[in-house]
Amino acid sequence: GYFGSHQHSFRVEDKNGDTVLHGEPVGAYSVNQTYACLPKDDACYTFFIGGSYAWGDTRFPPPSYSVSFDGKLVRRSDSWLFDSVQFGGSCKPRCNEDNESLIEFFLYDRTRDVEYEYEWDLTVTNRNSSATVSSGVVPQGADNPPLAHKIMCVPKGSCSSFSISAPNVIVNVTTNEALFLYPVYSLAMDNVTYRKVEWYAPEDNGFGSDNQTTNMGSCTVGGLCDEQTQDLFDLELRTPAKYEGASIDTYKMGWNFGFNEYDDRDWRKQFLLRDGDYNDRAYDLDSTYGVIECVPKDGCDLSF
Repeated sequence: GYFGSHQHSFRVEDKNGDTVLHGEPVGAYSVNQTYACLPKDDACYTFFIGGSYAWGDTRFPPPSYSVSFDGKLVRRSDSWLFDSVQFGGSCKPRCNEDNESLIEFFLYDRTRDVEYEYEWDLTVTNRNSSATVSSGVVPQGADNPPLAHKIMCVPKGSCSSFSISAPNVIVNVTTNEALFLYPVYSLAMDNVTYRKVEWYAPEDNGFGSDNQTTNMGSCTVGGLCDEQTQDLFDLELRTPAKYEGASIDTYKMGWNFGFNEYDDRDWRKQFLLRDGDYNDRAYDLDSTYGVIECVPKDGCDLSF
């Protein structure tokens, strides 16, 4: 692949989840090639790649990669922040395509000084109830790979909520100084990306947050929100297949949802929801993005 100055990492796993190939590009604006001899019979491999930034600015060449197996091109792309692809003759769908939806989670974290864990929880929400279908941790630091990946299957047509919590890592006991983290992560369900951000964590004097929750799928007001006081905001947008750059920078395409009227002391009311909270990395081409949130039921006092 060809990589810019920002950091990226890749690896290949076999069908048992064992890493058979991994690496990180060496040097800015350089071409890196990696080869490995892998068993061909009864084989299924998954290639993962991810990093801290996706270029949309046409002044710089975008990071790109290509994967070939058994002499055939599997995938080539220069419009990505995270990506995965299966190859080999024995690959099967990762979820039951008839009655399940696939949720894909990536996280990239370059903090290497100490060991710590992010905790996550996935719930499926129905009317007046929710149930945890999966949960776990993402170990980071020291000998753990910076690129984490998880596939989860949920009932098709469901409303799912993914919550992630940051650890409180104390690096100086005397001053109670905590380690401030800057992971980049993404969440997608059935090829709709609902979150792709650099997350500042944990919360520190009003900056950053201790946790984030992302809603995905087929959600309803009655299933997700308080019907008496809230409405459902459900946004879906599609990017073009062709553009002047490899992706679209967020400063070239933005939106916000909030109150029409507000006073100077509470100017944030105009930004109840805004694009950078859900995607601050760049928009991949030929891709779908979504946002689902419960918002105050205030009728025409709100605008998009």
